[in-house]
Amino acid sequence: MRIITLLCFILLLSVQESQAQFEKGKGLFSISTTPNISSSGGNVFTFGFGSEKRKSDNSGIDEDVTKTFGLNLTPRFGLFVADNLSLGIDLNTAFSRNKSDGGERKFTQGLLAVGPFARYYFVSDKFLPFVELNSSIGTIKGRSLFTGSPSHDTEFTQSLISYGGGVGVSAVLSDHILLDAMLGYNRRMFKRKLNNDDNSRDISSSVGVRLGFTFLLGGGTSE
Repeated sequence: MRIITLLCFILLLSVQESQAQFEKGKGLFSISTTPNISSSGGNVFTFGFGSEKRKSDNSGIDEDVTKTFGLNLTPRFGLFVADNLSLGIDLNTAFSRNKSDGGERKFTQGLLAVGPFARYYFVSDKFLPFVELNSSIGTIKGRSLFTGSPSHDTEFTQSLISYGGGVGVSAVLSDHILLDAMLGYNRRMFKRKLNNDDNSRDISSSVGVRLGFTFLLGGGTSE
């Protein structure tokens, strides 16, 4: 997290007067992630890594170190259907791993989801405020493995429905490159695809910060 903060600070020093154009007909491509700001490392919805250690004064109990890692990337393709208003598609890809230091316990998840977004920019000089709505549907596949006693090896698949939105700001790094930061809200529903006769579902809500870069494409049209 400190590295990401330092990188963003350095980039902000390069902020320029806005010559970026958001005309109808232009396109955009962006890549973003959600850093994990907690001490627990990453998960399937955030980027980060960390470790947790369990200690005891009982000499018969060994230290248990759990390492976590998460990587979440969202490529985005959009088109300005009107001046300052972009519509497009998000492709959310993610992976997470949680394992004990000895390797006896291991839990992994993979995510693939796709859905539409809408973003509206309020054009100003150096910083460009925006509002956004988004949603997605997808699949999460996971595996829980324990090689101790008693051992188990379980795989599962869940469907995912997500929707949310947020407010943010883009810093102009050049005529075609923006640095984005958004405070967003997401509500997600998970449902196991197998062995779920009672149609049980898990619903969660979260607030987080999403960081990324946006690249403006094309020439646009003047009216």
